[in-house]
Amino acid sequence: MKDILYPSSIRNFSRLAKISHKTKSLSLAACALSAAAVLTHTSTVMATLVTSSSNWGGYADVSSSSSQTFTNVSGDWTVPTVSTSSSGYSSFWVGLDGFSSSTVEQIGIEADSAYGRTDYYAWYEMYPNNSFEIPLTIKPGNAISADVSYIGSNKYDLSINDITTGKSYNITKTMSGGQRSSAEWIAEAPSDYFGVLPLANFGSDTFTVASATLNGVTGSISAFSNYDIDLETPTLDATPTALSSNGTSFSISTSAVTPILTRGRGGRGGWNWWSGDDPTAVPEPSSLTLIGSVAGMLLLGRKRRKVLEPLTK
Repeated sequence: MKDILYPSSIRNFSRLAKISHKTKSLSLAACALSAAAVLTHTSTVMATLVTSSSNWGGYADVSSSSSQTFTNVSGDWTVPTVSTSSSGYSSFWVGLDGFSSSTVEQIGIEADSAYGRTDYYAWYEMYPNNSFEIPLTIKPGNAISADVSYIGSNKYDLSINDITTGKSYNITKTMSGGQRSSAEWIAEAPSDYFGVLPLANFGSDTFTVASATLNGVTGSISAFSNYDIDLETPTLDATPTALSSNGTSFSISTSAVTPILTRGRGGRGGWNWWSGDDPTAVPEPSSLTLIGSVAGMLLLGRKRRKVLEPLTK
């Protein structure tokens, strides 16, 4: 089948102009002091910091220094059923990098709704390169398991398994420059040429059996320094729950927000719809504007940028 190219998405973490940092348990100082202990005691419960993003929601584990690198991330979730009452797009994935670095090595599924129709499929992406659609039939309610592993020499092994159908896919890709400074379990509002797209109303979804490996030690999300990331968009928010007692699972749910009419950055033309707590809060340039979302959907039809992978893998 002929490859179909689509523009690469904005996969790296995008923070809002207004960022809220607070602890859910330990203090930031305690988090730093206990970082070394994590490497020998995986049962240690680390501090959870809270931040907000215009395109990511979920959790990210982070390393405390450049000498500590992640080599694996894995997790399970169920393909959600997206609402057809409004157009929107959502990605669910696990990956390495992106929270504080310029690459992302990730694999997951897409759940989109546009013009009363839905579209579900699997993909992988070695951002900033294009994403690739994976030849698996993805349906709402299917149980998914995914894994990304660094295997050395700038090579990554990416795999996804549809537990419901028993079908799986695995590929090894090369990516130079990956710092492996973070591991993520994410529900995302994907992006196109115009920026972050409207988030699909997916209701609620749950990540389970989540684990990461840092410097050879494998643990749950809470075993390492981690961030709770609240996804804030102009129309829907997606907020993760606190981690389970063993640190391996959480749910993330969408909720409608009331847009606030605010003047564009620098007072230059147009009005932007935004849902921040502060009426003066303005999204980063990569975040969605009303004009951008409409143009993106009308001009591109929002069939996500992708390249079809061959069936023989």
